Amino acid sequence: MHDFDLKSFRENSLKMTQAELANLIGVRQDTVSRMEKNPDQISLTLLINIAEKTGLTLDQLVSYKKPIVKALEVSRTWSNAKYVKSTIIDYLASYSEELKGSRYNGDIEKLQEIVDEYIRKPKVIFIGRSDSGKSTMINALIGRNLMPTNWTPTTSIVVYIKHIEDRPDFIKDDLIIFKKGEPTVKWDDTKINEEAYCNEWKLASGNAELLSSYGVRRGDKFDENSIGAAILFADSDILKNCDLIDVPGFTGGIESDNITARNIQSQADVLVYLSQAGGGFMSVEDCVYLKEGINKLAVIEDNNYIEIDPLSNLFVVATQAHIVDSGNPQKLNEIMCDGADRFCRTLPDKFWESRSLSNAEISKEDFRKRFFSYTTDIPNVRFRFENEFSSIIEKLPDIIKMKTIDLIGHYCEEQKLNLSRDVDKYQKLIEEREKYVDLINEIKRNEPVRKAKANEKKVDILDSINKYNVQSKEEFEDGYQNIFNIEHIIQIIDEKKFKSKKEDMQLLSSYLNSELESEVNKILKNKSELLSKKIDEYLKTFENKGNIDGVKSISTDMLKFNAKRAFASGLAGLAAFGGLAFWASTLGNLGGYILVAKGVSLLSALGISVGGTAAAVSFVASIGGPVVLGVALAVIAALSIYGIFTGNWKKKAAKNIIKAYNEQDAILKYKANIEKFWKDTEVAFVKAVHEVETQWKNHIDDLYKEINSYSLAELYNGLKDAKKTVDFFTNIPF
Repeated sequence: MHDFDLKSFRENSLKMTQAELANLIGVRQDTVSRMEKNPDQISLTLLINIAEKTGLTLDQLVSYKKPIVKALEVSRTWSNAKYVKSTIIDYLASYSEELKGSRYNGDIEKLQEIVDEYIRKPKVIFIGRSDSGKSTMINALIGRNLMPTNWTPTTSIVVYIKHIEDRPDFIKDDLIIFKKGEPTVKWDDTKINEEAYCNEWKLASGNAELLSSYGVRRGDKFDENSIGAAILFADSDILKNCDLIDVPGFTGGIESDNITARNIQSQADVLVYLSQAGGGFMSVEDCVYLKEGINKLAVIEDNNYIEIDPLSNLFVVATQAHIVDSGNPQKLNEIMCDGADRFCRTLPDKFWESRSLSNAEISKEDFRKRFFSYTTDIPNVRFRFENEFSSIIEKLPDIIKMKTIDLIGHYCEEQKLNLSRDVDKYQKLIEEREKYVDLINEIKRNEPVRKAKANEKKVDILDSINKYNVQSKEEFEDGYQNIFNIEHIIQIIDEKKFKSKKEDMQLLSSYLNSELESEVNKILKNKSELLSKKIDEYLKTFENKGNIDGVKSISTDMLKFNAKRAFASGLAGLAAFGGLAFWASTLGNLGGYILVAKGVSLLSALGISVGGTAAAVSFVASIGGPVVLGVALAVIAALSIYGIFTGNWKKKAAKNIIKAYNEQDAILKYKANIEKFWKDTEVAFVKAVHEVETQWKNHIDDLYKEINSYSLAELYNGLKDAKKTVDFFTNIPF
């Protein structure tokens, strides 16, 4: 294998097109194309031919490598967040022995979990087609040729690139390859500091060159069924503030790559979508993929922390921009404007509404500002991208630090409130325990009545989930018929000014698919709102009103039970919430520190603490996904074979689109997704109910034990532990 970069040599040294080079050396253009994709397969005879025709020696030719761009310079703002994290961890360690074994140890462990989960570097994910230049851009940003740039469309491996300082002591190599795992159990990069976990998943380790063996389909160690991910540690400024993630490119032929790329998108704090400037920039398929990425992307423009423009964590990049009239700015601007317009033509009304944290909806112009040109060859072409990209990478660590400090502050305040009740409880039990014996006995006697009422509401909710499942599918079918009828499609053609040409018909299909997805999401959101109200009513059955007959004269503050928190803790760790996602999005800070980041991006999980569905838009998963995306892409592919219509072309086009969706069994596939949504809802509800009922029983049993069985010494010990833990949460350094 040699490192001769024929593509770079042709473009940068010879300044030739593929056709011109093919003519010079006497081969076909497709031969040049194949050699550029697989330079290690260029025969010695061809290398000698190229050397002779270009006036170079063979040694000069094969030693040519594309010059590496200077690494992007980024101010190290992560150090502030890192300092806060280390300060809190040191504080936690200083208290660990003193409070270990107390009844409040779990509350302290929860704080440790919040710190570990939330004070970590944001993730920048690069997605796009397999030939869009993701690895080339990453190499340029870090200033080192570590990622193989001729491996696409060949890989199913996700590569996490982290700073060398983040490498745990037990890892000695720069690269680790991890096993693939099961569809629902993947290697978790947030557990990189857990030695036993990493050793369990580790497949191989070594230097960056191993990627060519394990990460490439034609590599000698590649096995699609066994290799899942890799971590590469490198020394680069940008990695001091964030992790970079290179994912498989979207391709039409390798579905496992497509699934891997789609699954990883939900982890993006910053999304960089790449599309070739000169190769059909932002094609209809690109629009479909980008739309899904935006739906999952965290909303970060909460200006209570740092002033940030809308969509600042989205970058749509026209790569290889040097091939467009040698990087002509005007031509590139036209291409990017056309791409933005093409994307916007596929959007239904109010697409941007759910992403706004204010009353001001994101405009088309806001979106257009997120388009950038890029090439490693011409600094001026990539300047705006690098400037904006480094700016957001510098801002995010401070946003994470401030949001997490707020979250920790809210958690500590809640703990102090609960502890103050416990202090009061122990003092009252020490002073007048006999008054509370009657109270707890009355609660015990009333428990069957409360349990019956709670069970009645629980059964009603389970019945409602089944009812919402049926109703959702019926309403969806009505919505489908309203969208996919000839009159409506013709109306959209007229409103959006679609023409009788293949691309417009594909854009029209994508628009209709977006309408359909919006219809499904609207149906499920409405039903989820109804479910949320029922859940709140169910949780009220765990409240103590303080009006137990015969004991009105004494305080019942000690009996307060946080049913919402207990119910939410039952959701922690679930892969899908279904209809309970809406309920979870209304929890504010409670949701932030109970439902810590699991399977979503860090900023999405932090966003839920702001409150409301807009802040948690990517946390509250849409009905979309592989099945729905597959329908959209299949229809777009089917429409590519239709000819240009004449005469009454609008009606003919509408019929063809309806036919294409029917051939994909779109109704059945969407209904299957709706069914899964409500099944996930049922599973989540049953798990959360079990948790809240268990915690309620433990709460009452503990009270009964304290009131009836604790000795005076045990009560004083409880009082001492409660006061110490109040001090612990009061004195946390920020």
